[in-house]
Amino acid sequence: SDAENAGRAVEFRTEGAEGLRSIKAANWNALTDGAHGITLVGDTWQFQGASTTDGIFTRTVTIASLGSNTKIATTTVTWQTDPQRVQKIESAEKLSNWINPAQGSCKMGPLSGNF
Repeated sequence: SDAENAGRAVEFRTEGAEGLRSIKAANWNALTDGAHGITLVGDTWQFQGASTTDGIFTRTVTIASLGSNTKIATTTVTWQTDPQRVQKIESAEKLSNWINPAQGSCKMGPLSGNF
């Protein structure tokens, strides 16, 4: 049914978003701009190809840079059970390289006071 397929699509999308965060945690520089498939190889998430297919579902993770330490990642799942209708869900997530923050002019001196 449509409701069951939508539920499976949400799970497939969520799995891809979790894999994306795993790749980000392991290597920020692996988050290259463009469309990617994402799959679990052993116990490591990896980008492979431009999309990943599981049955009737196709998942694509599209990454775009917003700056050197910020990216937007859109995870899209499409499926088609009727030739006249392609269905789709997607979510976007802003990712930041918080380990290497952008250098700014805002500086904070040492704390002082009567604690």
